[in-house]
Amino acid sequence: YMVQPEFRNCIVGSIFFCLALNFKQMTLYYAPPVFCYLLGRCFSQPRLLVGRFLSLAMTVLITFGILWAPFLFYGPPNTTPTDRLLHVLRRIFPFQRGLFEGKVAN
Repeated sequence: YMVQPEFRNCIVGSIFFCLALNFKQMTLYYAPPVFCYLLGRCFSQPRLLVGRFLSLAMTVLITFGILWAPFLFYGPPNTTPTDRLLHVLRRIFPFQRGLFEGKVAN
């Protein structure tokens, strides 16, 4: 879908990729190639570089903001949003208990 000539499709594709990234962290393996491809599409027309890059950046930030807002605003009562964010990240990436135990637990 992102290989279509219109850059608008890259914006929609980045929304879908952000959704996939938040659904399953295994999508992180594909993140560097997708990022390089989208950055290359931004550089394909140098006069539109800043506008394209900012539109991609805003798309990613808004998508992540919408998906992460419930975790930040609706957590336990006596915690800060930073504590809630760190708690979610520790649950997603369980480095404290070891990668093998985290994989076995899932």
